[in-house]
Amino acid sequence: MNGHRYLRDPKYCQQWLFLPEYPGLLIVMGYSMRCFYSPEFYLDLPSDHPYPMQKFRISKDMLLERGTVRPEDIVEVRPAATHVLERAHTPAYLQKI
Repeated sequence: MNGHRYLRDPKYCQQWLFLPEYPGLLIVMGYSMRCFYSPEFYLDLPSDHPYPMQKFRISKDMLLERGTVRPEDIVEVRPAATHVLERAHTPAYLQKI
């Protein structure tokens, strides 16, 4: 399926807009985006880590506040089963963590 037709389909978005001054840029309005988050997930990272844990809560709150996502778009993550993790990681690595 052509990507532009996909984006124009009302099942996927409510409105789309091409800006002539920015060729190749497509703005999609009303597109539903899901956000994956869990308030229970926390890693004790060093204070100078580039991804401090509070960044994720703040990002989720900002997306909700701006209306980028709706509360029903936020999916609470659950721990992955070992067999799922083994698809991407070796058993030796999983033993370490």
